Amino acid sequence: MSKAEELQPISESFKDFGTTDLSHASLSIRKWMKIGYRLYGNMLDNSDYSFFLSFPHFISQLSFLMSICQEKTTGLRTEFGWSSTSGELALQVQHKNLMEITQNFMKTWKNELNQSSKPGHIKTARRVLCHPTCAVSFHLKTLECLRRYFVELKLFEGAEEHRAWISENLEKNFERQTVVNVWDEESLNDDVDSVDMETKPAEEGNNAVELAKKSPILMWISYANVAIRPDIFDVKFLYTLKDTVYFRVAATPNLAIRERESEMPWHSIVLPCVKPDLCFVLIYNFSRNLCSYEELRVHIDEQFQFAPCIVRKCERKLSETTPMVERRKENIYFPYWGESDFHPNRFAERLQKIVDIDETFTEGGFGDLAFPSAIPSSGGSMYKVGHLQNFSILNFHNSPSTRIPAEDCNADATTKRNIQESEDNEIVPYPFCAILWDTNRHVPVYMGKITGKNPSKNTEPAKGGLWKWLSRHLKPKS
Repeated sequence: MSKAEELQPISESFKDFGTTDLSHASLSIRKWMKIGYRLYGNMLDNSDYSFFLSFPHFISQLSFLMSICQEKTTGLRTEFGWSSTSGELALQVQHKNLMEITQNFMKTWKNELNQSSKPGHIKTARRVLCHPTCAVSFHLKTLECLRRYFVELKLFEGAEEHRAWISENLEKNFERQTVVNVWDEESLNDDVDSVDMETKPAEEGNNAVELAKKSPILMWISYANVAIRPDIFDVKFLYTLKDTVYFRVAATPNLAIRERESEMPWHSIVLPCVKPDLCFVLIYNFSRNLCSYEELRVHIDEQFQFAPCIVRKCERKLSETTPMVERRKENIYFPYWGESDFHPNRFAERLQKIVDIDETFTEGGFGDLAFPSAIPSSGGSMYKVGHLQNFSILNFHNSPSTRIPAEDCNADATTKRNIQESEDNEIVPYPFCAILWDTNRHVPVYMGKITGKNPSKNTEPAKGGLWKWLSRHLKPKS
């Protein structure tokens, strides 16, 4: 019997659907979470740059896609145990039940998270962005689905309006940074003669650009502002060591930072948030494939009661009789991150690797949202337009970084202190996993990876568009 199977009876007490009963509804929500965890694992293994994945938004986006494009999301049905040999009526009933279960859960969970995240907050925004030259009229059922999922239907007005919308909803400055790809500004200009002939793309390039316009971009963005307990989280200063900037968590006379051991193959840190329904988890010194979803749930559930704590990987087999050596740390330092660390995360490409969703990226894949001949794209590179995009970010309420000019987290020396290397300090290295965890339902809310890496400035296409960027960087040598 595998370890995951051994843990199954323990995890059955978790409230997937708000109850410990393993009902059909609870199992459906658990399957959604497992899909999200598999997606996170693939992104974790294949992403060089920092990212966050919002589980509420991931579930919302895929269930919206299943509602709008039922005929083109049949591959997702197998994730919920639907048989391909079932009759059409049975499939319709199963689909209706799953959508109702998912929407009821998401509505309840959203209300819970809004309360448990205080004094911080969680914001979300959703758009179906249509190119003005390829907008279509929708069926009443589609409009109702947009309303039910709180999705804004918007005509593309240019990159400036698009980035302003992202900055407003994420409460961060993304005016000069791409995190969600859209069409070029030039695609709004119908005057072909005004295009610079030296940078005019080849015919096949024109065809690709025109094809990309035919499908709308489904973009889901979210922002979590999390409040770690202020008695342990340093809200005044950031700290530096070897040109790296760090947050600091400090022990208090009433709240020690204990060291514990576990059989997990990595180290972790569990920090309490202001509200006990949430905690913040760091995982570091890991390799590929953290552990199973059930193992992670049990691990965090066991360690949360000792938070704040550092949980070391243990080489020996632990048992109930294994003596625990009491060790403590005075400080925990983990690397700071800001909006400049985040870039397009190739969400749809990673999703294709873990679920059968290829049908969505074929002709008519977006159903009533696009022309019947439209072929949505999953992307293909960091800065290529993909028609299914999901971007999230997380930071801390009353973070000391709010005292620092947005242009440079190193700019204001009055907000920085140097780290003294000592056995009393735990310093988290890059890369590490950053997880916001719902301790009531025992499920992830946000899961991310912080790498400290940034692509070079020449990686992002210039404002004039992808083809202009290619023509500038791929010129033959004279």
